[in-house]
Amino acid sequence: MNELTLKNRLQQLAANEFAPPAAAEQPDLLTAMMRFIGSVDHELRDGLIYPAFATWIESGWLDESVLRRLFMQAVDDEHLYHGLGEAEGDWVYTRTFSLLLLPLMLALHREKPFLSAAEIHQVKARVFAYLPQEKDLRG
Repeated sequence: MNELTLKNRLQQLAANEFAPPAAAEQPDLLTAMMRFIGSVDHELRDGLIYPAFATWIESGWLDESVLRRLFMQAVDDEHLYHGLGEAEGDWVYTRTFSLLLLPLMLALHREKPFLSAAEIHQVKARVFAYLPQEKDLRG
C-alpha cells in the first residue's frame, strides 16, 4: 500500500470515527501505517495514523499478539533508531511518532496485561539508549 492509498483509506475510516476495518484488511493496513508513521505529510501522520492507532489501541480492538508486535516494532532500527544522530532530517518524525505509541500500549497493559516483563525491559533499555543519542529535538 502506498502513502496516498493509505491516506485515502484512513480518511474513510476517520469519517466513521476510526471504526475498525475488516479483519482481513488489518495486516496490510497496520503494516502501511507503521511504514508511513513518520510521513512528512502532517495530515497523514498527525491527523490520521496517530489517531487511528490511539483509537484502536485504547479501544482494545487490536489483539495481544498484534500489540506485542507493534510494541517491539516501535523501538526497532527502522522506527525509533531510524536516522538517529541526525541533527536535522525528516526521520525525526518516524522516531517521534513511533515513540508516541508506547504510552498508549503501556496504558492498555496496565488495565489488561499483555506484555511480558522481558518485553517491557527490552523496550525500556532501547528507549533509554535512544534518548541521549537524539540530536533533533523538534519532535
